[in-house]
Amino acid sequence: MPDSRKAFDQLSERVLPTENVRAALAAVESGNADAAIVYKTDASISTRVRVAFPVPAADTPAINYPVAITWESKARAEAEQFVRQLRSPTATQVFERFRLRRWTLMWLPSEDLQALRFTLLACILSTVLILPFGLGIAWLLAKKRWFGKSLPEAIVTLPLVMPPVATGLILLKLLGRRGSLGGFFHRHFDLDFVLPGAQW
Repeated sequence: MPDSRKAFDQLSERVLPTENVRAALAAVESGNADAAIVYKTDASISTRVRVAFPVPAADTPAINYPVAITWESKARAEAEQFVRQLRSPTATQVFERFRLRRWTLMWLPSEDLQALRFTLLACILSTVLILPFGLGIAWLLAKKRWFGKSLPEAIVTLPLVMPPVATGLILLKLLGRRGSLGGFFHRHFDLDFVLPGAQW
């Protein structure tokens, strides 16, 4: 049996990604592709393809299919019943018959947890820092009449009508190392507002 990793390295420049496994299988069935990497179970349901060689489990990443019940599910009772069925001894026997591991509680990888902690910390810190200024501006805009009031009102309400992606790009361009404000703080204070992987 050939080494799957060496074979993939040799063919990597000719690999065409597809949307999903069924699309890759359909490409081979239609003759538009010579071969495809698919699940063995998908290949077994087709009479128009054959398995060239199975990839050893040691050379593949873990395949996980998460399942969760949403809080606002309109069919919560049925969803809970479905999850209980997945945990039942009958389902476990089916999983073992097809060499599938029984579902387990999965924790977030350490990288995801680090990103989550950073996001929560940034949200809490930004809220604490902006709260006094936000309350002051809100009081001025709500209680006082003064010349040029429409300009700060427009600036304050702008994030409410702008798409989040556009707001994020503006902040990246402004606060990145190459931005006018972020570049100033980086050059003079060695302070970065944006992580190095997302500079503009």
